[in-house]
Amino acid sequence: MSTVGIDLGTSGVRAVAYNDQGQQIATAAEKTWLTRPREGWVVLDAEAVLRSAESLLAAVAGEAAGQGDPVRAIALSSQGEVVVPVDRHGQALSLAPVSMDARGERVFSAHRRRLEARRHRETSVTFT
Repeated sequence: MSTVGIDLGTSGVRAVAYNDQGQQIATAAEKTWLTRPREGWVVLDAEAVLRSAESLLAAVAGEAAGQGDPVRAIALSSQGEVVVPVDRHGQALSLAPVSMDARGERVFSAHRRRLEARRHRETSVTFT
């Protein structure tokens, strides 16, 4: 029985299957595209990433099964900062902002200044 790992990255989606001995037995990848629809925005199309992941999983699982090693487990690695709001049917409600998206910079900077001042008052330590 094989194990499949799927990496949902900012530049692509990758899937790889390993057998019980830890040998790579199948792999597949597709490029994804960051878009910049407005100044400061950097986003991914979450639905396109999902379609890629499903397609790559099917390809890798099919190849593993064809070698007599069907998939028993799947592990995912994703971008921790990406949040995809979905509707009640599981459809993405918007594009997914990634870490390079600058829309929160103004709010982040304001919070950081407040936290720096508070921390300095409490500990005399400055953020670097």
